[in-house]
Parts: sequence; C-alpha cells; structure tokens
Amino acid sequence: MLGKIKESIDKSLVSVSVKSGTYLETEKLKAKVGNVQEEIHNLKQELGEAIFAQWKNGGVNPQTIESACAALNRKEAEIAGYQAQIDQITREKARILGEELKPAAAGREGGVTCSCGKVNAPGARFCKACGKKLEAVVETAQETAKDRHCPSCGALMEPGARFCCECGHQT
Repeated sequence: MLGKIKESIDKSLVSVSVKSGTYLETEKLKAKVGNVQEEIHNLKQELGEAIFAQWKNGGVNPQTIESACAALNRKEAEIAGYQAQIDQITREKARILGEELKPAAAGREGGVTCSCGKVNAPGARFCKACGKKLEAVVETAQETAKDRHCPSCGALMEPGARFCCECGHQT
C-alpha cells in the first residue's frame, strides 16, 4: 500500500517537474519568436521606406531589395528553427509522460490559416489576429491526389497547406 502511494507521488513529482521545465523552455522560445517577428516587422518597414525614398529620387536599387529580402529570409528561418525546437520539446514531454500527441492538424480541420499563422474559424473572411483578408484555399483534384513535399526542406505537407510545418517555407 505504501509502495503504491510512494510510486504515485514519484510519478506526480516527475510530471510536475517535466511540465514546468518544458513550459519554461517553450515560453522562452516563444518569446524569441516574438522578438524575431518584431525584427521582421521592422525590417519590412525599413525596406519599404528605403524603396520609397529611392523611387522618389528616380530609381530603385535592386541590391537594396535583395539584401533586405535575404535578411528577412534568415529571420524566417530563425523562427522555423525555434518552432522546430518547441515541437521537439513537446514531443519529448509527451514521450516522458506517456501522453499521446495530437496531430498537427488537430483543431485546424475546416479552419482557415492566415499568413500570420493564426487559425481562424471555417468561413471566416478576415483574420481575428491581424485583420488581414483571408483567401479561400481551393484544392485541385491533382493536388489532393498526390503527396506534396516542401521545396525547401522536403518534408511531407498536408493537402492545402500554404506553409511547411517543419521549416515555415511558403509554398
């Protein structure tokens, strides 16, 4: 009897320890994602201002656009790396605690995902997070019949997905 109680307490302590540790780790990574998203926003704003200033002065330098877009691409890859770490932590927590992971698409079925990443209700016309107009995703029979892979990392993509869930690359 005492052995079962001790075992139950030990399991509870491990569970609390794992959950609190993974929570802290994922929240730190989410904060980093937020910081990088802010950097991306600032870079886009600077790019727009630079292009407009160049246009006003009679010409746009393609090198300015190329270097700014390369910097934006690096920032997006950084976010994808953080997201991959968050996913790994979640999988590891589930493995340790013996929990079943929900598929990535769970909760998204029928929903519309905005380019900002927020999943909106089916039939929504505007994003509830950023206010951007949502595009209806129309799948062709050919698209649904074959497996799609990300051109950037090669990961298998869900039908109708506009972004790779592994690296974040837009398709």
